[in-house]
Amino acid sequence: MWRHLILTAWLVVSAGGAAVAEDTVLAFGKAGTPAGVDRTVDIVTSESGFSISSVSVRAGETVAFRVTNKGEELHEFLITTVEEQRKHLEQMADMMGEGEDGVEMMRESTLQEGLMMDDPNILFVEPGFTETLIWTFTEPGDLIFACNVVDGSDRSIQGAITVFPR
Repeated sequence: MWRHLILTAWLVVSAGGAAVAEDTVLAFGKAGTPAGVDRTVDIVTSESGFSISSVSVRAGETVAFRVTNKGEELHEFLITTVEEQRKHLEQMADMMGEGEDGVEMMRESTLQEGLMMDDPNILFVEPGFTETLIWTFTEPGDLIFACNVVDGSDRSIQGAITVFPR
């Protein structure tokens, strides 16, 4: 229960309190299309982490991240900046400090505003399933991939993405 409430709160925080359409362009990229995929990266996730610790790509490259959950819990696969992840973890720690009331308030706010889990840079993978996130990297820089649905704490599983110039 906590895990799903925390996930809902993260989605509100990550979207700045608003739903994000799939055609949204973020500072570091945008959702790609199957026809535009340059390569596929297979990743296995579980409660102990990701099967890889880093990925290198080039700006302009479209990558299909095929994520298989071999764990027993729901996992997410999020592509974001280090700064956004830091902010998220601080906000999650604050919500956890308010206990169940803080998380429940965030959940109710999410339901009332009808926010959806449709950020283009995140996907959720149920245990035993494989999902694919297709991402086009637009700018050079350092990013991370992360799972913040771990154990109800403010920790996360992370890996590095280095985006090189074209």
